[in-house]
Amino acid sequence: MKILLANYNYYPDHSGGSEVYVSGLVGFLRKGGHEVRIVAAIPVGTMADKLDFSGSAVRISIYNYDDFPVAGVWLENETTDQIYGKYDPVQVTDWKTFFHKNPDWIPDFIHLHGYTGTINTALVEGLRSISPGLPFYFSYHTPVSCPKGTLYRFNREECSIKPNPVDCTSCQIHNLTQLPVFAAKLAGILLPLLSWNKLPAIFRMKHLVSLELQSFERIKLLAGHWFVFSEYIRNILLINKINPEIITMIRHGIDPRFIDFPASGIRPDKPVTFVFMGRMEKIKGILTLVSSWEKLVIRENRRLLLLGTIRPDTDSEIKTGISRLSSRQDVSLEKSESREDLISKLDHSHVLIIPSEWIEIGPLVFHEGIARGMNIIASDMGGTKELSGFYKTGCTLFKAGDPESLKKSIENFSFQEINREVQSETAHYKMVTSHYPEASSR
Repeated sequence: MKILLANYNYYPDHSGGSEVYVSGLVGFLRKGGHEVRIVAAIPVGTMADKLDFSGSAVRISIYNYDDFPVAGVWLENETTDQIYGKYDPVQVTDWKTFFHKNPDWIPDFIHLHGYTGTINTALVEGLRSISPGLPFYFSYHTPVSCPKGTLYRFNREECSIKPNPVDCTSCQIHNLTQLPVFAAKLAGILLPLLSWNKLPAIFRMKHLVSLELQSFERIKLLAGHWFVFSEYIRNILLINKINPEIITMIRHGIDPRFIDFPASGIRPDKPVTFVFMGRMEKIKGILTLVSSWEKLVIRENRRLLLLGTIRPDTDSEIKTGISRLSSRQDVSLEKSESREDLISKLDHSHVLIIPSEWIEIGPLVFHEGIARGMNIIASDMGGTKELSGFYKTGCTLFKAGDPESLKKSIENFSFQEINREVQSETAHYKMVTSHYPEASSR
């Protein structure tokens, strides 16, 4: 079967969680004899000197990665409305033209793993104009049903309401202005629906939120099946009136090396090593971790290992905080040179801190830490809360965004031996692909 996978980004430009997931799925599908191609966004202007397609809005440069083709996509002059609405009829026409000119890119089946102004249902509509009824499935990797993109209502609680222009506008205004909740709610009610693009975005927020909600309705209309990775997100889809018969919940699986790689010696008793690994971004809770650790007295038997890199576009507040923290003798900032090197570092550490301040769908790092026998300290919402209940032993929750709560969890930490049984990505992909449409195979 010819399968087209579309994602937010792809290697070598980006290597986040969804890229890791899609890369593993590509390998699994190719081993099964399927022909796989990728469509993913690339930074604007990237490979502009090697354009394979130039439409009115869509630009495409095709390159090979790991011996299969990737269509790197960027948009010309993307507007604020297109960013929020994640749709433009011009893109539909461009995609139709691209597939007419490149029929070898027309698949039997398309599976979306991302949803942005660049990668969206215009791609699906363009394909279906050529191949009517083409099966389209969607994997919910990030909070695409939430206009703010976090499912963190007023930055203080899990969201459990059906999205609507008034409530979601209030939440966005609160996030952007830090107005008190009651004032943001009032603004959401009183703010008129203003679409004039010369106005600042804050005054157009109800219009922009409405575009976001319409974009999610397009996915609902077109998707034949949904894959989710937590019960919380399954419930979110049910709140959004999606047929439960087309929703499949499958917990993440991980790279087999995290399960099978021999232990790198004996985990030392001291110092107790706390680890943060992932993107240095506010929604990942890095500032809460910085604030919390700075409140701790330096002790020889306790250290913090930050596994990650400071990117050029990293927020200046985060750069300053990490720089300040790294000057302490009980903190080190390191990079992992390989997957095996990362596993070795985890084997010599005790607890993984996941301080996320948005709804993690089902973070891979949680499973990876458990597979290497680590304990977990995580924020008390979304996927991290759910996985703490799933794995139980060795898992501690703290109040999301609260440095004092995290500090207490660190101070009171006591290592526990745990059950390391974690599902492999192979088992996960087998379950996902068992739902793929056989009828589309030609």
